[in-house]
Amino acid sequence: MKPAPRTALRLALELLVVLLAGWQVFDVAAAMSSRIGANFDLEWMEGATLITGLRASQGLPFYTSPGPDYIPFIYPPLYAWTLGALSHVFPLGYALGRGVSIVCTVLATGILALAARREGARWPIALGVAALFLGCYEEGGTFYDLVRIDSLALLFTAAALVFGRGESRAAAIGSGLLLATAFTAKHNMALLGLPIALWRWRTRGLKDALVFVAASAGPALAFTVAMQAYTHGLFLTYLLEVPARHGMVVDRALPNLTAGGRVEGAQAELWRALPYVTTVAVATVWAWARTRGGSYWAGVMGVGLVMVSLMRGHVGGYLNVLIPMMWLLPLTAVLAERALTRDVGWRSWLPHVFTVLVAAQLWEGRGQLQRYVPTQLDAKNARALVDELREMPGPILMPHGPWYPVLAGKDPSFALISLWDIDKDGGVLEREARVVDRAMAKGRWATVITPDDKLGHGLSEHYARAGAVKAKPFSTRTGWAVRFRTVWHPKAEAARGSAASP
Repeated sequence: MKPAPRTALRLALELLVVLLAGWQVFDVAAAMSSRIGANFDLEWMEGATLITGLRASQGLPFYTSPGPDYIPFIYPPLYAWTLGALSHVFPLGYALGRGVSIVCTVLATGILALAARREGARWPIALGVAALFLGCYEEGGTFYDLVRIDSLALLFTAAALVFGRGESRAAAIGSGLLLATAFTAKHNMALLGLPIALWRWRTRGLKDALVFVAASAGPALAFTVAMQAYTHGLFLTYLLEVPARHGMVVDRALPNLTAGGRVEGAQAELWRALPYVTTVAVATVWAWARTRGGSYWAGVMGVGLVMVSLMRGHVGGYLNVLIPMMWLLPLTAVLAERALTRDVGWRSWLPHVFTVLVAAQLWEGRGQLQRYVPTQLDAKNARALVDELREMPGPILMPHGPWYPVLAGKDPSFALISLWDIDKDGGVLEREARVVDRAMAKGRWATVITPDDKLGHGLSEHYARAGAVKAKPFSTRTGWAVRFRTVWHPKAEAARGSAASP
């Protein structure tokens, strides 16, 4: 008679997990659906990313010498190519870019559920594990649905990792090709090829590992050589040489204790995102890392943790860089349960403990997502700003939001983040960054709009304040808060210089 209560308890706990997972999915889906149509920057680099999609749709090069109209990003081109290709079917804008990211997030979440299932989780637990990743939406900077490269890169990386766990030769080839594709979206993801190759070498032999290396490094190398040739060597200049001068913020890369007694650093941020799961991962690593599947994921997580810690410590590294580990960590609950259930004599109740753990983490992961959702007033003020830009003399420079002039029918200009990337002492393109100073001196832009007067590069010397933006200010919803306030026009000498220019 005893097995019946256990079965009833198991079903009750699994139902609880499914309900909490559904709640989590509903919350995140509601936030995403409320954000997708917002016709303004929810995060200050969204518009700059759309500029790259615009260049892709127009067949313009991505990696060029810096100019007043465009300074390249330090990212690979896959996301921009995707936007450019889709723009021939759908209007290019925020909704398209966010739609791409949402689809990629949904697919990556589904792949996580399949990975958990493959490692032995029951379907309710697999769904709960996938929902744990969605529960990190806020802790990941709400980047899951933004016009940014992260979700696209995660999708191909997640697929590569799940294929890499497969035992067949086809799995090695598929994993390699998918990882090579992830490299063209975010090149840091190539680091995860190391634990895949080592695990396949240890479990499948050297020949199998070499097949994976050929399938991953071969296309990635061919892509890099082709891009180097096409861009006359500028591709790797932007991807590697430019960020090499950015420096590191050690307090974000490594654990440290603040004056207030709070532990900070990438590892602490991951723990706070998934405290129960992360604690279990560390406490039971001795068990799950010794299993065949556990050894694979332990290697991936080890390299992944080093990767995201370095990216978080990199100057400019935001919470979004932690997303790959937020995808990986929920798997540890499944790995720990399977390992401990097999190795010790607690089979009757241990699965219930981990089911409760997943349920508790889902409950803990509930967020106040409404604050990341734009209001109708935000949308109204954004429309008023675009209408105002439409009446202003052009060209218009808005380096903190370069897509707004495009919405107003004006030509785009460079994005401030791209200028910051190259404007570093001793940087490989430091001298080329002076092109902005020269353009300021000539009064290239008839109107400049900024949040403040700290742009530099000759703005206050060659431009005069011409009042404030009439539209009521609205703000980005994550990352750096940007509110447009100040309007500038060229001073007399700059205006004359602009008129005299050919």
